[in-house]
Amino acid sequence: MRFAVIGAGSWGTAFARLLSRRGHAVRLWVRHAALAEQIAAKRENAKYLPGVSLPETLDITTDLGVVHQVDAVVLAVPSKAMRGMVERIAELGPGPGPASAPMISLAKGLDRQQKLRMSELIEKLTGNQRVFALSGPSHAEEVGRDCPTAVVLAGTDEQCGEWLQRELSTPRFRVYLSDDLVGVELCATIKNVIALATGASDGLGYGDNSRAALI
Repeated sequence: MRFAVIGAGSWGTAFARLLSRRGHAVRLWVRHAALAEQIAAKRENAKYLPGVSLPETLDITTDLGVVHQVDAVVLAVPSKAMRGMVERIAELGPGPGPASAPMISLAKGLDRQQKLRMSELIEKLTGNQRVFALSGPSHAEEVGRDCPTAVVLAGTDEQCGEWLQRELSTPRFRVYLSDDLVGVELCATIKNVIALATGASDGLGYGDNSRAALI
C-alpha cells in the first residue's frame, strides 16, 4: 500500500517508520523544509524522535499534494492544528486522496472552535466518509524502538477497517478493530484530563485511594 503520513512530530515519524518497515511505500510530510532536509540526509528525526534510525525506503517530502497519490492518509498532527491542516488538504480540491482514500487520525482531543471530534471535523471539511481514529496506550518513542504495542482502530466502515487493520499490524504492533468511533475518540481525549488530575493528586500526596477514585 501507499501511505502518506502528514506530520513529522514524534508520533508521525514513529508511525511512518512502522509502516515503511512493514513494507509499504510511505511518504512522510514535513512542514518545514530545513527539518525535511535534515531527516532525509541523516535518516533520523533528531528533533522529535532522537536515536531512532529511519529506513532508506521512507520518502521525506514537503509537498502536501502527496495526499492525492496514496491509498490511505494518516493525519499525525496535534488536535489543535488539525482544523488548519485539513482545511489545507481540502483546498487542494478533488482528487484520489481526500475524496476517496481512507483517512486515519492519530490525534487526541477535540476541535477548539466547534468541539467536534477529529473524525467529525475531517469528514465535515473533506466530505470523506471513510475516517478512522487510531488510539491506544502507546508512546511514540517505544513504537519507534519496536516495543510490543497494542492499539485500537475505530471507524464505521467495517470492510475498510479490516483492510487497514491487516495493513497496519506487525508482529510487535497489534491493531484491534472497533466500530465505537465516538467512544474511542472521547476516551482518548478524557484520559489526558484524568492523567493531569492524578498527577496533581500525587503531587499533593493524596495516595492511591484518590488516584483510583479519579480513574
